Amino acid sequence: MTAVTEALPVYFATLSFSEGRPGPAHSPQPRKNPGCPPRRTSLLPLAVSLTEVFVAMPNAVYTLSLQALARSVSERGADALLTAALRERQLSPEDVTAAQMQLVLAGPLVHRLSTILSPEQARAELSALSTQLDSSFSSTPTLFTDVGTLNDWDTGPAVSEWTGEGDLRGGNSGVTATREAATQDTAIQDTGSAVATDPAPDHLGADDFEFDDPEYAAAPSTRHYALNGEAGQDALIRDLGRMPGVLGVMVTRENGEVLRVKALRDVTQLGSVMAATGLLLRQRGLKLLAADLGQQTVCMRPLGPYSVAVIAGPQVNVGRLLTELQQLEASG
Repeated sequence: MTAVTEALPVYFATLSFSEGRPGPAHSPQPRKNPGCPPRRTSLLPLAVSLTEVFVAMPNAVYTLSLQALARSVSERGADALLTAALRERQLSPEDVTAAQMQLVLAGPLVHRLSTILSPEQARAELSALSTQLDSSFSSTPTLFTDVGTLNDWDTGPAVSEWTGEGDLRGGNSGVTATREAATQDTAIQDTGSAVATDPAPDHLGADDFEFDDPEYAAAPSTRHYALNGEAGQDALIRDLGRMPGVLGVMVTRENGEVLRVKALRDVTQLGSVMAATGLLLRQRGLKLLAADLGQQTVCMRPLGPYSVAVIAGPQVNVGRLLTELQQLEASG
């Protein structure tokens, strides 16, 4: 199974801003020269060295889910996906219950993971995690009762039977037998007229349908932008700004000089941060960075002598945004 770090080298970091309270890796030291003003410490090393400030510890449900998901994607990627999916349901890693996690697995998380893995692989991984949650927390019913691939409908007829207990059970049932008996008839008499039956619906496959949902769209091809001119910079900002949840896009030179920016508020102060971050990313051979700042996510990609940063809100699809950034190339 291909990990996200191989197919999509992403560097995730969680930052916590708390003035007046040093982090665990930055204990206060006595000043050697009281007459000199204190030197301002940059928060950037926290993101690069993965030093995180923990306000509260995740509970057992979140920890189990994170460890299971980290076998398919990187641990930082799994943490970002889980946190974003929980935030979409207004839940937190500290107090999420097993029943709530089951709803997250079957809802926002399966869509987010499908942007990184194939839909079949994403559903299989989350099905295994759902079963593991069910066994570890026996009071939680699993929502994934069918672990099969998405192409199982091509292997034969099947219907779902709604029972009084409120669950869906797939497989051959009395309803299926009734339908099969009906399809064997050559005609159905209705008010004296003969209507021929059509057995074709049992043989429909995924190729017979056209999906307009963006989640089913193929990964975009590489796109080149002439970033040495305003037209190319504006085109890049316009294309990235169309994504739901994007609050701002900024294009800078390698030294941090801001070339073009369009955002809901002033973000030009990120230029110097992008310059230092781009240098560290190039030194470490990384192509992308995603920093989760709680209510906002900042994603960055170096493009030769340029860099592009995207500021997004909590409702953004981080996996899709990183995929879009990976396709960008600078041609000027």
